[in-house]
Amino acid sequence: MLPLFSLGEYPATDIDYGLYDLNEGARARAAADLLRQRIGDNGSLMITEEWYKLTSTLRYGRSVSNSVDNEADAKMDLSWVPLPVFLGLVEYLSPQLLTELSMSRKATHQAFASLWSRPLNGRLQEEYYRRLCKEHPPWAQKFFEELQAIPPQAVTTVPEINSKLSNNLNQLSGSRGRRSEFIEMVTGPSTPFVGDRTQSLREPAERFLLVMKEFPFAATLLQISTIWGGKALPRIMYARATSPRKRWNTQGEIEEIPLEPEMQFQVEETDAAIEYLCSLNLVTLDSNEDGYEKLSVDTSLQQYLGQELQNSEQLQTRALMLMCHLFPGDKELEPLQYQDLGRLQLRPFQCVVKYIPGLLENHILSTPQQHDVIATLLESSNFSDPSTGSTWKFEALRIADDMLLTTPDKSLEIYAAIQRKAGTIYEEQSSLLEHDTKLPKTPKINVLYWKLRLSRAHDCIHRDDFDGARREVSQYAPVNPTKPSILEGRFGQEVRFEHARFVYLAGNFSEAERLLDQELQAVNYDRGEMLYGSLISYLAGAYCELGKQAEAVRLTRSALTDTRDKEGHSRLCVSLAEALFHLGMTTCIFHPTQSMDESARTRFLEAKDICENVLHRYRSSPNFDMVSKHDKVAKVDRINFLRVSTIMARISLLEAIFGNRDISQALSDWVAVSEAIKMCGWDKPGFMEAISHLTIGAIEMCCGETAASERDVKVALTLLNKVGRRYLIVGLGVIWPQFTENLRVRNGGRPAVDLNAELVSIRIGSGRHEYKLPNALLCKQSEYFAAMLEGPFKEGEEQSTTLEEIDGVVTPRSFQMLVHTLLQQSLYLKGILAFEVLRLADQNPPLSLPILG
Repeated sequence: MLPLFSLGEYPATDIDYGLYDLNEGARARAAADLLRQRIGDNGSLMITEEWYKLTSTLRYGRSVSNSVDNEADAKMDLSWVPLPVFLGLVEYLSPQLLTELSMSRKATHQAFASLWSRPLNGRLQEEYYRRLCKEHPPWAQKFFEELQAIPPQAVTTVPEINSKLSNNLNQLSGSRGRRSEFIEMVTGPSTPFVGDRTQSLREPAERFLLVMKEFPFAATLLQISTIWGGKALPRIMYARATSPRKRWNTQGEIEEIPLEPEMQFQVEETDAAIEYLCSLNLVTLDSNEDGYEKLSVDTSLQQYLGQELQNSEQLQTRALMLMCHLFPGDKELEPLQYQDLGRLQLRPFQCVVKYIPGLLENHILSTPQQHDVIATLLESSNFSDPSTGSTWKFEALRIADDMLLTTPDKSLEIYAAIQRKAGTIYEEQSSLLEHDTKLPKTPKINVLYWKLRLSRAHDCIHRDDFDGARREVSQYAPVNPTKPSILEGRFGQEVRFEHARFVYLAGNFSEAERLLDQELQAVNYDRGEMLYGSLISYLAGAYCELGKQAEAVRLTRSALTDTRDKEGHSRLCVSLAEALFHLGMTTCIFHPTQSMDESARTRFLEAKDICENVLHRYRSSPNFDMVSKHDKVAKVDRINFLRVSTIMARISLLEAIFGNRDISQALSDWVAVSEAIKMCGWDKPGFMEAISHLTIGAIEMCCGETAASERDVKVALTLLNKVGRRYLIVGLGVIWPQFTENLRVRNGGRPAVDLNAELVSIRIGSGRHEYKLPNALLCKQSEYFAAMLEGPFKEGEEQSTTLEEIDGVVTPRSFQMLVHTLLQQSLYLKGILAFEVLRLADQNPPLSLPILG
């Protein structure tokens, strides 16, 4: 191996020849060529421990390890080499190549120019820093400070460097400082290599002017990206800016709307601009956990452009109208990417919205442009900002309403009313619906009108007015029933399904079965459609409620066989689990002894496998266990998690009763159901809490805890008397309450009708407001009611009382709050009661089965 020579002393006596003979200059040039080839092929070398020790010592210390030639100890000096170049030497060269390269000053500078233009290797930086921290902490500190000093600036391209080298190489003076000599050749005297971050705007301005000169469209892309926020911009946006946008025309047909010519992007030009900007380190591309590539503009350049673009109304308008073009307009038109596109593009759209007031004040936006902005604002209100929750929704609606005052449009007014879900929504909807005869009879307006009616139907469902919900949507019809538009046809499927769903939720399962089956027979649904999966799920639920469990299993199995994406149809999978559970339940018998046949065990096992897979997916989801004001998990997922939890808990109890399993596991599973109920975020205890109390009351009775069982059942009856039955989860409305009642009574419990008679009736004022509450719970929590209802008074004999209404003290509202508090306290105690029952079950394991006889 040749001895190492000092790079800093330019050992070659002539610019073209080596120190010893002509061959050494050729070897240096060959080493430089090999270096450039490795950079082009990204051919990084494996960094050995010896190479790391040698390079770090030659840069930060003057003593080399014993394995290095002593002649090199005094001569080699890498401390002056710019850090990007130094890291390139470490990454691509071996000691032999470094020695050969040092034989020619020209080859050295050409190699350095090649290394200067390459992006820094972040992995190498981290590895090098880690090793320095381990071996030489002071050197690690110097290395870190050098990294911090490198500004996020553009680098000169290789052709420009080589040009400067060829023009200036012969003028180099050996007496000049080696570092400044090289820097001026590469960057020019006006641009320092080590960035002083106090030079805030001069450098970004120079870099941006260079881009404007070399690639004008890339400069425009930088400006628009900065207006969009400049950070984590999905690259898919730039691709969509090159394509027409689909939307519904007034006749309910799909049309493609291209961008105005002066705003269009071209595919090849856009891709080339992004690659060009990446090569200059002016933008970076990064992919995070959602799998979408994101583009971010250099921070210092953002600051410079942000000031420059404050008064550029032309670019602000272009950025705004581009976002209106890019934002997803209808989930029917973009069903596969609608949610992702809206989520990814919400923040960039919010960044351009701030320019709307100024553009309106200066009359920059035309009427069609204003209508496009309003439509996009309304579409964006479908999405919540992760940081502020629903705040953006109301802000978008407010801006849209303000714009509609000056540029009215009937279809947008209806759409705004549909999106408005708070405060005066009912008054606004009624006003529009009363004047429906004045609305233009076009397919698009017709669909918007019935969407408004459908939203009113959903409001009825929230008030438990199922008949009202059916009335709102039952008369839907296209403008031309014999030839409906595409839009009316698609909405017709939705509204017919919603009508059948309302019937199902009202508990009219026979009619729901007829409507759902009729819809499936009439329409050839794509097996991958979400609506198809919902139709199958509700029809299977109706079959289970009507005692057709085998038909429900056959239907869901067939649907899953036809469905390509089974992972994406967890609802269908859960419906199969529900059907298997109910079919297995039919073979669990009390007489002559408690037992289940082998088919029930097999069905329960398959149902549990399905549920465990679904539960695992939910629990693996980010933030699923965190419930806050701005819940990042959709309510439908929370409810589906509860649905799966109840299947598991019901199977667990059946296996304990009929399969000689541990009943304590069943109790634990129902405590888990109570936790899943809390995660749904419902405002007050209701039907699901009642089912939980009924079931735990039955388990407590099996364990011989009569008092605890009756207390729980009375709490359940109180809730059921207040809210009635619900049919959101299959079997919980009728089938399961009947089973728990039968189980409890068989173990010596009193019938629910007798316990219901023991509830105390509390009337407020004239008696229009009456509440039924468990005597034990009320008296335990209130000495006042204990004295009244357990003493020798008329109220104690009749177990009822009337409280005089006192404004601000005793009112229906205040008593409702008291009831709510009592029931909540009962739920909080449930965890304590559960552990106590578990303790009793552990002490008396035989209790669960002998008393069932």
